[in-house]
Amino acid sequence: MTLYICAAIFIVLASGCIAFYQKLSKTKRAYQISLHQIKELEIKYEGIECRREEIKKLEMVIKELEIETQEKAQKIIQLQKNIYNLENEEFIKSSNFFEIELSHDFQGKKEYKESLTKIQRERRKMFNDRNTIVYNIPQNAPYKEKWIIELIGKLMIRSFNSDCDAAIAITKHNNFKKVEKLMRDSYKQIHEILNSHRDKFPYKCKIAKEYLEIRIKEYKLIYQFEKQNYDERQHQYNIKEKIKESKNFPEKLKKIEQDLEKAKLELKAATSEETKISLRKKVEAIKSQYKIAKNQEKEMEYYANMTRPGYVYITSNVGSFGTKKFFIGVTYKINKEEILRKLQGDCVPFPSDLHGMIFCEDAPKFAEMLYQKLDSKRWNKINVNKHFFATSIQEIEKAARQVQKEIGSKKSKIDFIKTAEAAEYNQSLAESRKK
Repeated sequence: MTLYICAAIFIVLASGCIAFYQKLSKTKRAYQISLHQIKELEIKYEGIECRREEIKKLEMVIKELEIETQEKAQKIIQLQKNIYNLENEEFIKSSNFFEIELSHDFQGKKEYKESLTKIQRERRKMFNDRNTIVYNIPQNAPYKEKWIIELIGKLMIRSFNSDCDAAIAITKHNNFKKVEKLMRDSYKQIHEILNSHRDKFPYKCKIAKEYLEIRIKEYKLIYQFEKQNYDERQHQYNIKEKIKESKNFPEKLKKIEQDLEKAKLELKAATSEETKISLRKKVEAIKSQYKIAKNQEKEMEYYANMTRPGYVYITSNVGSFGTKKFFIGVTYKINKEEILRKLQGDCVPFPSDLHGMIFCEDAPKFAEMLYQKLDSKRWNKINVNKHFFATSIQEIEKAARQVQKEIGSKKSKIDFIKTAEAAEYNQSLAESRKK
């Protein structure tokens, strides 16, 4: 009995052991599977971490590239502006309308050039600000069409400026309205040509009205200066004619007196009443001529004593004589180049600079009075015929105004350029510094 019980217990224990072993084996396999899965997950997670690091690095690179791209974009924009400005400069130079020179060298040139430069600066600013041409191009228009319309705008402004320059070139003292009309007609006709093809090219392109007004303003200044020059030339011509007339005036007056005496004698000798009436009329006519001539006598004496109208000019030569050394001379020519050519010689290393030209009804008299005012400033104290003065341009101007006041002539215009250009001398100094 006991044996059976022991065997049963053994069997139960053995079954339990087997079941436990099986369960343990199963658990062990599950553990190994889980461990393997954990390892796989660890490997996978490690790869994800690596990817995250790579992503962070890539994000940094992208940010750096974005910053670099923005910098490049700014540079491109700046380069485009520079290219546009250079194109404008070339366009302006090729159009040849920003450098309008004077046709004569008269007084008032300094103020004229300053005013002309100011207007030309306004015109250049319009170009640089792209306000010369008014465009009406849609944002979504193809690049090619935008390029074509900008090209048309440049052709329009070039054509308009050429017409304006051609019109200004024929400026005279008496054709202001004609030239202004040519400029306004050109502006109108250029736009009419473009508008006549609106069906083929619908985009609008026109020259800014403000640009037309700037060109008209520029022309008004040029005309005003040319008119002033003409009036001065005319005045100078009239004085020369008066001087010629004054030389022959004594003979003319004497002849009138002789004709009057002769007519009076003929009247006394006349017998018929008809002849007397005719001779009385003749005597009265000659008396009228004599009265007019006597009234002109003082004026003719004034012009007879006048040598010649001309210019008193002031020059310096910094490279040859140094600073604050000036030459004052008299000329009857109005061309600046001729004056400077006369002063240039083989013994002088650099050309002179012209500081002023004073128009005078009696140039020698004006110069002589000016020399007297500056006598203490003479550079050559021995030879008074050498009209060089060691002084400042301000002192010369002050003395010239005193002379003008004493003479009482309003025609003696005084206009000085204070600073000497001394171009060749300064360029020579610059070249010497490079070595």
